[in-house]
Amino acid sequence: MSQSATGSILCLNGTKFAALFSISGGGEAGEQTYRFTGNVDSDSDGTPTPFDVPEATLSFDNIAQLSGERRFTGNLGGEGATVTIEIENGVVASGSFNKEVGKASVEPARRVSGTGNWTASSS
Repeated sequence: MSQSATGSILCLNGTKFAALFSISGGGEAGEQTYRFTGNVDSDSDGTPTPFDVPEATLSFDNIAQLSGERRFTGNLGGEGATVTIEIENGVVASGSFNKEVGKASVEPARRVSGTGNWTASSS
């Protein structure tokens, strides 16, 4: 991956999460907020508990990858208390759980999959 951005990942109910990242477009485009909203499939490895990743990293090759509906797979919790979400076109969002709000991990660890959609807005 040749580019990266920082942001956050938040899951409030265990079946839906949002990953938000600010990316500078340069020139007239200015800064854009890219949001990936994912829905966890019911056949995933159990429904994860709510979680918060306040300092996440998004890795991608080009901005064009951050659009449309995409399938994803992910690993939540377990050793290292991390989240890794791999989006079907090579984009990866990852980070560590927020230990300060009592959501230090998802236990037991879960393997999830589902679909999500990218949206972008001007910051």
